[in-house]
Amino acid sequence: MPSSRTNFLLEGISDHCPAKVTLEDDSHRRLKAFQYCNAWGQHPQFQNVVKEGSDMLIMGCKMFQVVRKMKLLKGALKQLNTQHFRNILTEAGEDRKALKIAQLYLQAHPSSTEAQQIEKEIYMKFRQSSYLAEMYLQQQSKVTWLRLGDDNTRYFHVVIKYRRLKQTTTQLKIDQGNWQTDPDTIANIFVFYYKDLLGRKEPHRRKANKYLMQNGNVLTIEHQIKILAPFSEKDVKTAMFSIDINKSPGPDGYGDGFFKSSWNIVEKDITEDCLWFKLARDEVLQWFGITLPSGETKQVMEMIMRRHWKKFKKK
Repeated sequence: MPSSRTNFLLEGISDHCPAKVTLEDDSHRRLKAFQYCNAWGQHPQFQNVVKEGSDMLIMGCKMFQVVRKMKLLKGALKQLNTQHFRNILTEAGEDRKALKIAQLYLQAHPSSTEAQQIEKEIYMKFRQSSYLAEMYLQQQSKVTWLRLGDDNTRYFHVVIKYRRLKQTTTQLKIDQGNWQTDPDTIANIFVFYYKDLLGRKEPHRRKANKYLMQNGNVLTIEHQIKILAPFSEKDVKTAMFSIDINKSPGPDGYGDGFFKSSWNIVEKDITEDCLWFKLARDEVLQWFGITLPSGETKQVMEMIMRRHWKKFKKK
């Protein structure tokens, strides 16, 4: 049973004493991980904030530079959220009430120019705040088949509530048959389970048995060539823009909505970072003595089979 607190109220004219029972929340508040909000990209200062983060001078390889810049950018984005988006849902609700009052006044005074102007200004403000609120709720619910602007907030709230209930583990039964309800205990059970499942780090790494690996499923030559196929800056952009902005973000908390909203700023860094893999691939192929002819996949396949595949097969 969760902890509770009881307040005994005044009985008034009744011969019974009412009691108010409040259930205490035993779950410890944890620091929420950073998660990019798509609504941030609609703010006029968003581009300037990203530009300042992108212009920072970071030493190291290209991948380290991009990761470091995006990590340092989180502080500025959190500050932007605190100043302008902390109460995004409350603001939309207040604007809705203000618009209702303004429209009721306008109906009572239809010839008033001042009432018309006030209603127009409140309407435009509510239109923007409600759009941002729906954008936020759609990202949280991950509902991609509804279009924004149709007042889907109630549906989004229902989906978010269902997702939270579905993903929340309130109790867990252990091997001994006992039920655990403490959040920290449940978290430790999951950690120990996967540690036992995946194993622990050993000081000396064992080499994989190549004969055992060859008996399993391996990539065909065609699949290997597709992995090694060259790609361009256009391919990087196409891949980035093919991801839905409401998909779950990566471990760093940045969803694809961030890259689409700031692509004119981060395009150079992201593209060079992706092409860095291409340079690493070329170095590996050069180590094997293979030169990739552009667009000639068939020749590359024959080259690998003729110069290396038989040698690998003998081993």
